[in-house]
Amino acid sequence: MENMFAGFFKHWDRVQEVTLRLIKQIPADKLDFKPTEKNFTLRELVTHIYHCEKVFDETGKKGELVIEDFTKNIPSPHLETLDDIYNYAVEVHNLTNEYFASMTAEDLFKPVKTPWGEMPLFHHVNSSYEHLWHHRGQIYVYLRLLGVENPVFVYDYPEFRVNA
Repeated sequence: MENMFAGFFKHWDRVQEVTLRLIKQIPADKLDFKPTEKNFTLRELVTHIYHCEKVFDETGKKGELVIEDFTKNIPSPHLETLDDIYNYAVEVHNLTNEYFASMTAEDLFKPVKTPWGEMPLFHHVNSSYEHLWHHRGQIYVYLRLLGVENPVFVYDYPEFRVNA
């Protein structure tokens, strides 16, 4: 990957590390918790984050995004344990890194067909990143509702840690 994007992907990996630590804080017996009937369960929420990341990766490979991509091949029923969900998150993000590591800036700005018109591939990469943040916030709320004290803080990156 060209240097102009290296910082973005390095930061995304830091965000991923915090997200993985947060996933590990989900009580294993609470994977099917949801605050209301209309919400995702914790299992569905985490799976949704990474299923969508995978869809955005595949969008680049095929050069097109269709809405049905988000509703097919959802792995939730196959992810039974917290370790299954955690491993799925790691696997998907590693595939994302492998896929984008080989790209040039030109590749990242090639147009991709969507129901909303053509958009550069990087727009979809960024959407996946923003999507992670959006739903990670929900995980924090769910954990607080379950009584988990002090879920990992959003900006808990090594360079921001203060040794007390």
